[in-house]
Amino acid sequence: MRPSCGQTAPFCQGRAAGKVEGGLRNAGDSGEHHGQGMAARGNSMDIKGSRFLITGGVSLIGSHLTERLLAHGAKDVVLFDNFSLNATDVVRHLVDDPRVSILRGDVLRLAQLTDAMAGIDGVFSLAALLPLPMSQDPSLGLEVNIRGVNNTLDAAR
Repeated sequence: MRPSCGQTAPFCQGRAAGKVEGGLRNAGDSGEHHGQGMAARGNSMDIKGSRFLITGGVSLIGSHLTERLLAHGAKDVVLFDNFSLNATDVVRHLVDDPRVSILRGDVLRLAQLTDAMAGIDGVFSLAALLPLPMSQDPSLGLEVNIRGVNNTLDAAR
């Protein structure tokens, strides 16, 4: 069962959404508990013991975010990516960590996102078509950058 604490912001945590401000924090720092082992207070959420999915996770920013989540006690981090950038080198150092899994998928396929979010507490939406490829195919850019985020939000409900 996914948590539902009624927060809203740019990334989703199950049915709810929240925003981490001023860095990540661990469970027990403060906050009320909502859902399964996840705490939210104001516009922040607990990292320790939570499971996260990062769309566009096989990327430089995705690798750094994964490192931070793991350092703050995340139970699992799923890197959801279609590998369009062929950036596997930036996550190579993470593949041996049993808390990290890489899942090939596309944010334009809602069913893939919905399946990937089973048991996930929080989602970071990093998948996007970058400016150069978008200039070559603006329609695809709109699809990925708008419908992809919308699909991510829908799958998080």
